[in-house]
Amino acid sequence: MKRVFLLLSCLVTVLPVLAQTPYVPARNSIQIGADHFGIDPANGLKYRFALDYRRYASRDRLSLGVSAGFMSSQRLTVLVPDFVSVGTNSRRRVTLDLTATYNLLHSVHHALRIGGGPSAWFSDDDLFVKVYPYPIPSGSPIYAVRSLSKNWNLGGHATVEYTYALALNTQVSLHGGAAIVGSSGVIPFLGFRAGYRF
Repeated sequence: MKRVFLLLSCLVTVLPVLAQTPYVPARNSIQIGADHFGIDPANGLKYRFALDYRRYASRDRLSLGVSAGFMSSQRLTVLVPDFVSVGTNSRRRVTLDLTATYNLLHSVHHALRIGGGPSAWFSDDDLFVKVYPYPIPSGSPIYAVRSLSKNWNLGGHATVEYTYALALNTQVSLHGGAAIVGSSGVIPFLGFRAGYRF
């Protein structure tokens, strides 16, 4: 009888402590989503589709992740006032970002992470540089000079992310920030992700 009483006493003492301990989900996650970001003023805001993998540590306080993204943009070039189309400006980006974050919240359902890291972006641009002679109503031929460039650019990024856990293994997140990669200057972005933790 003493042993049963001792066992019940231990359970009564330990269970409330365990109930107050925040749930620590699985240590890995895969997320997919899209970012709305600006390349430069001429091309405006575009969409980048991304796939993220993240590893969590220190009871979900720290995380290290890698993200791969792809963006393709085409913009028709029209000469005013004659409204003559000379073709499209084409821009493509393949992005690789390594991100370390720190979670400011320690909650079952909510996480607010800040962080950043290095970025490597591959640029594939096919742009118009010059068009001559200037087209006139008589229909003179148009000769366009294009600039083709393909190269890797290195830089960095910073991000703030809010994540809400829909269930123990599913989550959605909203994040924003900025990247500085190559000659494009500061590239702001705002994105959404949905993911699975395992």
